Amino acid sequence: SRRGLISQALRPTAFLGCTVLDPPERSTPPAGAAPRAPMAAPPRPAAPRRRSVRSPLAVLVAAALSASTAEAVSTVNSVIHHVFRAAAYTRDATCVPNNCINPIFPALSQFGHSILDANDNKTWRCVDDYRAWRQAGFCSQVLSHYQFAIPDVQETSQGPTVEQLMFDQSRNAMRAYVAHLTGMGRDFWQLTEPWKEDECIQSIWKMACYTYFPRCNKLVSGRYLRPCSSTCQNYVKACDVRCCDEGAQCVFVHRKETAHGNIEQEEGYADHAGPSPFCTGGGRRRTACGPLGCGGAVVAALAL
Repeated sequence: SRRGLISQALRPTAFLGCTVLDPPERSTPPAGAAPRAPMAAPPRPAAPRRRSVRSPLAVLVAAALSASTAEAVSTVNSVIHHVFRAAAYTRDATCVPNNCINPIFPALSQFGHSILDANDNKTWRCVDDYRAWRQAGFCSQVLSHYQFAIPDVQETSQGPTVEQLMFDQSRNAMRAYVAHLTGMGRDFWQLTEPWKEDECIQSIWKMACYTYFPRCNKLVSGRYLRPCSSTCQNYVKACDVRCCDEGAQCVFVHRKETAHGNIEQEEGYADHAGPSPFCTGGGRRRTACGPLGCGGAVVAALAL
């Protein structure tokens, strides 16, 4: 009948046309035979160990708490500052980040402190010798097209000379260059001559040198001239920097609270296009490197 066919089709032995053997019937042991020991249940598989996944924020906070109290408070405040700063930006969901590292711009900050703000607090003096750029080593080719300034330190019998100050500034610029390349995943030892590389590498090199060798300020003597915003924008374009929010802005003002409850203000680059008497950047190149050569100066500085 129709009901019988449906019942037969729903039987497990006929499902999907598969042939399944019915389980054998249990046999009764003969009289007097020893009872069969029950089969031991298979061992229960051990539950997989749960991996503890910690967010980057939790890792940073835990690291801060393991340090001293003052350092912990400072680190936590810095983390919270960056979290709220990132949350204030509008993120583009269709964007793919590229070369968005910390610091986002070459030689912008070091150990969480703004290099530009630190340079603002120094007094600078112009270097009048037009041949002095030859002694700048790593930055010599960058300095060959404008009159630059160095920190104003009184020369004494035991104090640094102009040559020593220029060497120190050039070494700081080189370290910023190396640190930024490392953050981008590039190998510095393959890029020891940035003036021979593509526009991205050259823009990193120039920004580092412009930061530590500002243009001679003809308008306000002794005041630091920040790199031009156009120099920063050239870097963003040449290296295709994408942070998928408004974080890659060259002209900015950020405020943050320190561990002692003070409010610090961090400013970006000068809102001018170079070359300009109001900022550092751009210009015309003079000639080649000095007697030691630019490449030799880079290796010599790394050895110190």
